[in-house]
Amino acid sequence: IMLNWIALYFSNLVVTFGKFYNETGQTSKVIQSTASIKIFQGLKESSIPFVKDFFSADINFGIILAIILAFLVYYLLNRTSKGYELKAVGLNPNAAEFGGINVGSNLILSMGLSGALCSIAGAVKVLGFAGNVARLTVAEGNGFDAMSVALLANSHPIGSIFSGFFFSVIKRGGFRVQQLLGVPYEIVQIIIGIIVLFISMPLVIKIISSKFKRVGGKK
Repeated sequence: IMLNWIALYFSNLVVTFGKFYNETGQTSKVIQSTASIKIFQGLKESSIPFVKDFFSADINFGIILAIILAFLVYYLLNRTSKGYELKAVGLNPNAAEFGGINVGSNLILSMGLSGALCSIAGAVKVLGFAGNVARLTVAEGNGFDAMSVALLANSHPIGSIFSGFFFSVIKRGGFRVQQLLGVPYEIVQIIIGIIVLFISMPLVIKIISSKFKRVGGKK
């Protein structure tokens, strides 16, 4: 988490570096049209009302890529020995080390894999949606959204596909409700917070109850 600010300012440095910088604003130059990964653009002009409304938002190849990566991560974690080591270290590093697993190397590997997936997500956002990179003063919070998605999916790679879709529907619907009815977008954030709170409650209760059981056992 402490490296977030380093990554943020390094990104700003790249944005404002030489030929990448757009002097008309605090952003990088817009990507070439040939670099865009948007798909189904022609359907935005469809004469069929439902099709036109459904494809009104930008849809890009990142959706397909995310599904493929989710299945690859599932295969890695559940069908390979390295995935077994990663799960063991994540669940209980002390027990994993006692079982002969190199905890340090697996921690570095897990951070590297997570960083690679986040980098792909960032590239998809630029190539399929934003078209450029803005010079930011604070982080956009996409990582925290990803944590909420993973929590809702119970850290299951395949489940994250559906929980991610659920979160996107809530966020997209929140923007539409704000536009049509003038409802503050903060309401959507409150709803997401309540969902995350209720999802995490069973784990919190389990931890508290286990501590009470330990105290009772000592007595």
